[in-house]
Amino acid sequence: MTEFIDMTKAELAAIIGGMTPSQIKKASHNQLMNRAAHAQRKLTEMNAFGDDPDVLDNSSFLTPTEDDMLAVLKTLTAPEQHLLVAFAHCENTVVNAAPKQATGPADLTTWVWLEDRKVGDMTTPQKKGVLSSLVKKGLVHVTPDSDGDMLGWSLLGFDVVQSLIGQELPTMEKKQKAAPTTRKGTEDRILVHPTDDATKISPIRAGTKRHLMAVALGRGTTLEHLAEITGWSRSVVSAAIYTDFKAAGLGIERKAGKLHLILPEGVKRLPVREAATSNKDTISACK
Repeated sequence: MTEFIDMTKAELAAIIGGMTPSQIKKASHNQLMNRAAHAQRKLTEMNAFGDDPDVLDNSSFLTPTEDDMLAVLKTLTAPEQHLLVAFAHCENTVVNAAPKQATGPADLTTWVWLEDRKVGDMTTPQKKGVLSSLVKKGLVHVTPDSDGDMLGWSLLGFDVVQSLIGQELPTMEKKQKAAPTTRKGTEDRILVHPTDDATKISPIRAGTKRHLMAVALGRGTTLEHLAEITGWSRSVVSAAIYTDFKAAGLGIERKAGKLHLILPEGVKRLPVREAATSNKDTISACK
């Protein structure tokens, strides 16, 4: 490896072959030296067996090292591992022996057809996202074809999937449905506290819209229903709850999505004043 030390990154990349400018830029000088040495060993092996390197694709020398493969395996997610194996098996069945018989990436070329690749409970759009991640990691490449996209393997991807075949794949956890969140402003709580001073109770006049609201609130109702029976807007109804009922000494609480009337302690029924009745008499009759 000594002869590589003084070479530039561009010179080392020329020996390795198949690297993009971006890959060369990201790789360190030492990484390129190691790859170049590996390529030279590969060339020596081919010469020993009588192979003619001139007829081989130069990218064949870019055989991934064990460190390359281990680095990728550490970054693979469970869905990525499952989809890789699904592509390798072609027909998504463990009885298909194609992956173990394959001697090179071309032996595992297959259609993308994500609908046919069973990967847990993942949907096709989810599998499409996983495939995109595998392409970005340089493990597979997709080529458009008249009959559908074809999936091919890089040398690194081929080595990675070969290491996965036969091993137990990690469990893919099902995504738990998020618990329904309570929309702000709809949680159970007391909106208006009833008065604890009986002298501050102000009876509601019979036959008024506030009387209609009070009767409905006594049974439990919604803001929409109050707006409907009074003919007021939601904002006017809401204002009446927070001002008029508070001024009357009555309380309002929200419970299970409905609004309920809260009577002051010691008051047994809604204080409604008839035209000929005084406030004092009305309050006394409600106790």
